[in-house]
Amino acid sequence: MLNTVSITLKEKLKEANNKRFGNFIKFTVKCHSCEANFEVEEREKLFPSKSQYFCSRSCANSVGGKAKAEKYHSDDVAQYRTVAWRHHDKKCIICEESNIVAVHHLNENHKDNKPEKLIPLCPTHHQYWHSKYKHLIENKVLQYVKDKWG
Repeated sequence: MLNTVSITLKEKLKEANNKRFGNFIKFTVKCHSCEANFEVEEREKLFPSKSQYFCSRSCANSVGGKAKAEKYHSDDVAQYRTVAWRHHDKKCIICEESNIVAVHHLNENHKDNKPEKLIPLCPTHHQYWHSKYKHLIENKVLQYVKDKWG
C-alpha cells in the first residue's frame, strides 16, 4: 500500500509541475562560445532558463575560450600567446605549419602584447627572422601584417 501511495504522490507532483511550468519541449539555441546551433530540452514556460547556453563543457569551462577569457582576461592582462591565438589562426603565416607554432613579437618588445605585433611562425621561420635569412621571409611577414591590420 505504501508503494501505491508514493506512486500516486509522484504522479500528482509531476502533473502539478507540468501544469505550472509546462511540458518539456526541445528548443534550438546557439552556443555562446563557438556559436554552434544545438538543441536543449526545457519546460515551455521556463524557456529560456539561462541567458547563455553552451554546447559542451569545454565551451563553458575553457579558460582560453571566448566565454570566460574575454570577460576575465582581456587582451591587456592575458598572456601574449593567448592574445595571439584570439586574433590569429594557430599556424605559421609562411608555411602553414600548425603542429608547433611560436609567437614572434614583431617589434622585439616582449612587453608589447598588441595583437598586431604578435606574429605566428613555426620554429624554423621564427629562427629565420632572427638570423641572416630574415630577408627570405620579411616581405611575407610585413605583407601579412598590412593585410590583417592595415
